[in-house]
Amino acid sequence: MSGCIAFTPVFSGVFGMDDPNLFIKTEPLYILPLPQGKNSFILMQGIGGKFSHSGNETWAFDWAMPKGTSVYAARKGIVVGIRNEPEDDKIPLESRKANYVRIMHDDGSIGVYAHIDTTWMTPGRRVESGEVIALSGNTGFSTRPHLHFHVERDGRSIPIAFMDVSDELGIPRAGRTYRR
Repeated sequence: MSGCIAFTPVFSGVFGMDDPNLFIKTEPLYILPLPQGKNSFILMQGIGGKFSHSGNETWAFDWAMPKGTSVYAARKGIVVGIRNEPEDDKIPLESRKANYVRIMHDDGSIGVYAHIDTTWMTPGRRVESGEVIALSGNTGFSTRPHLHFHVERDGRSIPIAFMDVSDELGIPRAGRTYRR
């Protein structure tokens, strides 16, 4: 199969990088970084999204959510980086830097939560899966409030699956709504 890569130990299967639909099998380790309850959130852009999910960020997810919505750790780990700065409206939109939280998981992968409004996390802090880590926002190169989430290894996003996505083998799809 051309363009396929095998991933271990997080995944036992093969993924088609040129076609996210070639997903074969996974062992989901992540929960959706969304609030629990009746509210659902639309996935504006998913894997390979044409607006900005290419190259190193192919395996990324953008959920529309009102500014100030609680953002949850999708997996336990240690906070290894944050940006928590006020927006400067004098800087052109395409040059603005997003606020973020970066959490390193036990396997060395890093979860990135971006475009957040604010966080109280500090580097070195241990967080549990499902813990509130930030409030959603619209910082950086962003056209509307949302949460950008991806997991990376060596600076490149990697395929992941979510335990609380019951169809598509745990892979959320753009245009659909999700809740935890």
